Formats: sequence, structure tokens, C-alpha cells
Amino acid sequence: MKTTRRTFLKCGMTLAGAAALGANLPFGLAQPAPTTLPSVADLLAQALPTTRKGDMLYRKLGKTNEEISIIGVGGYHAGTATDAECTRIIRGSIDRGMTFLDNCWDYVDGQAETKMGAALRDGYRAKAFLMTKFDGRTKAAAARQIDESLKRLQTDHVDLLQFHENIRMDDPDRFFAAGGAVEALVEASVVTGIERFALVDQAIQAARTFKPWTPEEMATVLEKTRAVAATGLMEGFKTTAGFDGTTKNPAWMG
Repeated sequence: MKTTRRTFLKCGMTLAGAAALGANLPFGLAQPAPTTLPSVADLLAQALPTTRKGDMLYRKLGKTNEEISIIGVGGYHAGTATDAECTRIIRGSIDRGMTFLDNCWDYVDGQAETKMGAALRDGYRAKAFLMTKFDGRTKAAAARQIDESLKRLQTDHVDLLQFHENIRMDDPDRFFAAGGAVEALVEASVVTGIERFALVDQAIQAARTFKPWTPEEMATVLEKTRAVAATGLMEGFKTTAGFDGTTKNPAWMG
């Protein structure tokens, strides 16, 4: 990797990844597994403080000082839109307060990052908190994918980088092993579903009218959905390999 790539992750989040967010949550990666499930009231009590600016709500990202919008733009879905519509979605979202942008090296065969990079021209990059993910488990594969992502996104840094599809029992070991992906990070010092602009309005309306549920309301919803949720039928993303790109393309992992 080129030396100029070594500052692409800001704010000391090189190794934080998703763990930085999890550290403040009931099931965070930095905490041992609980012996009993927390109550709804406990979950609500641990909710992160939220601030409102205009129509949008913002929270700090885990233990960092980065404040991000609670609704973000999913790179995969935006990447399936036309170039013009993708630009309209991303810029329109940022103009209305969304700052968190999600993406991944493999989304839409790289087109999701390419389209997002084009949309972030003209000063929009500076207004966004940009996150992307990579599939490489080896140092070489991760370094190559990170460089490709930066070129597609037309930036010299991203604000958050995540290991993608950490779904196998040995994935963490592969990331942190000698010659693993984490070495590429050290050397570098490093709301999904929006594919139509009309959904930006819907997301903004959700933020504008947001009101936290009471513990009683939350308990009612959980009880109502318990039977369906228990089967995993509606959680194909979690219970099947149908959405796992690295399962279908093991060469991506290196």
C-alpha cells in the first residue's frame, strides 16, 4: 500500500471497527456474554443520548467523539440506482441532515462505491461520515481491497472501516493472525434500503416524528412478534447463507 494511504482512517478508529459501537451496547463485543437477557427497561435505560438538529437526530458513535445521524444511507441499495438517482439520493440525504454513509468493497461489484464517490464530489465528502467494509482475511487481500475502495470513493480516507461478514467461527482468528487483515489496517493507520429518492422523505419523516417507546409499548411489540421471530423465517440475512458474498466468492477473502 502507498504511504499516502496511511492516514485514511481518522480519529484513532483503526482497530475499532464495529466493536467501537458495540462497546456501549448490552451485547457489545467488549463485554462478556450476559448470563440472563436484559429487560426491556434495562435496554431503554442504556440507550445512547440523542440530540436533535433540525429534522435529524444524532448520537455519538460508541465511545468516540464522532456524532452521526441515527439514520444513514445504505450503499448497496443506493448503488443499484442510476448514477443520477444515486447522486440525488446521497446529496439530498446529506442536505437534509443524514451524515452516516454505509458501503462495502463488494457491493454491486464495486459500483456502489464508485457511484457514491461521484456523489461525494463538490464538497459533499467533508459533510459525511463515510464507512466502508472489506472482505479480505489476509494482509495482502485486505490492503488491495482498501486501496480499491479509496480510489472508487475518491477519497484519501474513510471515517470507519469494518471487517465484512464476520460470520465464521475462525474469522476473528484469521483477521488477527500473523499476516492477517489487521496488519493491513495497522500499516495504513487507518438506514439501508434507500434505492429511491422518495424513501429519503420517508426516512426524514421518521426522524422528525421519532418518539421512544415506553417499556410497556416495547414489551407489547416483542410479545406480538415473538412467535414469528423465533422461527428465523423473516431473518434470512442472519439464518441462511443466501446473502453472504464471501460464501459464494471465497477468493475475496484471500
